[in-house]
Amino acid sequence: MRRALASLFTALALTLCLVSLGIGRSPSADVVLMNGRLFTSDGLRQFVEALAIRGDRIVAIGTSAEIESLAGPKTIRLDLGGRVAIPGINDAHYHLRVDPPFVSPPFKSRNPDWDEVKAAVAAATSQAPKGTLIQPVTGAAVLDEPRAGRAALDAVAPEHPVILRTWTGNSAVLNSAALKMLSVKDDEPDPMGGRYIRASDGTLDGRVLGFAWFRLVRRLSELANDDKAMQDTRQFLNQAVRYGITSVQLMSIPPSPERCVALFEKAPTPIRVRVMRFLLTDAHGRLAQEGRQLRSSPGSLVMVSGTKWVLVVGRTSQRR
Repeated sequence: MRRALASLFTALALTLCLVSLGIGRSPSADVVLMNGRLFTSDGLRQFVEALAIRGDRIVAIGTSAEIESLAGPKTIRLDLGGRVAIPGINDAHYHLRVDPPFVSPPFKSRNPDWDEVKAAVAAATSQAPKGTLIQPVTGAAVLDEPRAGRAALDAVAPEHPVILRTWTGNSAVLNSAALKMLSVKDDEPDPMGGRYIRASDGTLDGRVLGFAWFRLVRRLSELANDDKAMQDTRQFLNQAVRYGITSVQLMSIPPSPERCVALFEKAPTPIRVRVMRFLLTDAHGRLAQEGRQLRSSPGSLVMVSGTKWVLVVGRTSQRR
């Protein structure tokens, strides 16, 4: 018993000695932010002057004097000069837009009628070289307009591929040149959860819905060469950083999961990116193998996990 107590006292004395020498003390903070207004989202203490970061964790908040005491000779010190800082923003749902070069004529409203759309497309074709993709974003009104379809767009733009994309992202109207560009023939089968609207003679009307459009927007994205795809990717990353977005959940449509990962690895990304698989369909069902061969952590800031599912009801599709 006496030997056990003696050993215990010896260990306690050694611990006190190490603490007095600074050995065993928590390491210094890697980064400290001081002299600012830091939003904590804590209702009892919404703003503080300073914080300390070690590794990828905030380890302390408080006054500038309190946080300064946690800094060491290698600590990065950031003086905010009274400015406000907030936690990084997570974008929970994003689609990376990768397209070949195109012209997008503006509209006066977000849901223009057919007359406005026709005039804008005609003006764009008069100025763009033959073969240039015309791709404005319209509302849902055009889909319900019987005058707006493949034949009407052909009359306005016989030598330019035209794709009227709706801002919902679930549908589009294409002219004959656009259908040819995307290798769509009149006997194209409807995929599960999608539909190619057809005229009374069985030919394509130009309206494309649900997974039929998702398949075409993937094909359109694949027409963008690597330089254009990288340009679009870096533009998104620059915007994200400017808006304070530090992490994003990316649904892999239009680009495939494989291309999304390759682009973010090459960029490289300054923010955390989670690539989620978006399963396309064909006439037989879901294409469940897409993206399965990707590693779960292809990069330090890039991960692959999860699947975006779209609930299919009858012959239409609704986002969930």
